[in-house]
Amino acid sequence: MAPKPTEVRLVASLLQAEAESADVLAKQIIEQLDEKRDKDNDMWVIIRKWRTVIGVLGPYSTVGAANRVATRLVSPGPDEALAYVVKVRKEEYV
Repeated sequence: MAPKPTEVRLVASLLQAEAESADVLAKQIIEQLDEKRDKDNDMWVIIRKWRTVIGVLGPYSTVGAANRVATRLVSPGPDEALAYVVKVRKEEYV
């Protein structure tokens, strides 16, 4: 997997930081990179329910994008439809 530009900038900024030793700096870089990759692994979907029909819309990369779509949904019939914005991991979304 090729590193993303944001990951390269993150590591470059951490390399310029002051550290007690190379080991401490290496641990900081690895931890920060793992946190960023974990955050990037999140996706957002909309679960929509109308009567007995359940549908999934998405995925969306941010909660804001999912919320914008969810607020524009229209019920397909006279009954009220429900919509929930849910966070999922990329590997869970198939």
